[in-house]
Amino acid sequence: MYEPLTVVTYVAIIVYAQGFAINTATTLYLHRAMTHAAVQFHWLVQFPMRFAVWFWNGILVLGWTGVHAVHHANTDQPGDPHSAHVHGVYCAPDTPEHQPGSLGERLLARWLNICPHGLGIVFKNYVYYRRATKRPDVADHGRAPNDWLERYWFSCCPWLGPLVLLPLSQVGLAGLIFGFRWAIPIGLTTWGLLLLWTVLSGGIVNGLGHSAREPNPETRDFSRNLPRWLNLILVGEQNHFDHHRFPGRWWFGKHDLGALIIRLLVKLNLAQVKLMPA
Repeated sequence: MYEPLTVVTYVAIIVYAQGFAINTATTLYLHRAMTHAAVQFHWLVQFPMRFAVWFWNGILVLGWTGVHAVHHANTDQPGDPHSAHVHGVYCAPDTPEHQPGSLGERLLARWLNICPHGLGIVFKNYVYYRRATKRPDVADHGRAPNDWLERYWFSCCPWLGPLVLLPLSQVGLAGLIFGFRWAIPIGLTTWGLLLLWTVLSGGIVNGLGHSAREPNPETRDFSRNLPRWLNLILVGEQNHFDHHRFPGRWWFGKHDLGALIIRLLVKLNLAQVKLMPA
């Protein structure tokens, strides 16, 4: 019989390690490289990130990049695929001027000093993403590698990674450490938490990252920087206002772990960037 604390520690370490890898691949490959073309990676670096996106997320590169491009073109306005100010929290207002109406929304706005519109997208971001990928204008703005790996592997079976191979791998890993008896419950718990990590990570960036009370005159949207400690989870994406100020840059202001990784890869000749910060 294993101590509960041992199991909890294992799950926490495994979820954080894999979750960090998920968010690193997302911000470096999907966001900075494919969507904004701010950095190019050597195939030795690019392939593991492509595999990570497929294995843990099942994300279609063409859809993700298209959604994000349209998001920048219509930030916090009608047409934004996942605007916290367009879609709201518990309802779906048509205008950014929607005011908190329910008791829950008023408490969030007053006690947490957070525009309540942001929290809805935290949980519904993935739903709006899936819905937006079916829009013709989103597909027209998307970018993806045009090779046989994309055609016959990553885009062919996006569900195979997160819904089949990921749970099997978590069950197998738990079985190696805790034995067959505990493999399934611990492995499936880890799998579920990893799926939740993916949903909440994107939702926090697109929800709370656009929860400013007033539009910023520099960006004319409601983007804001989130607390620095989220850098250990979001790998630089917490600097959301800094990114919207200069969307074409591969670094997102200060306290950006993603930029540190890119700098290291540049020194190792495994990445090329458009320009270096002054």
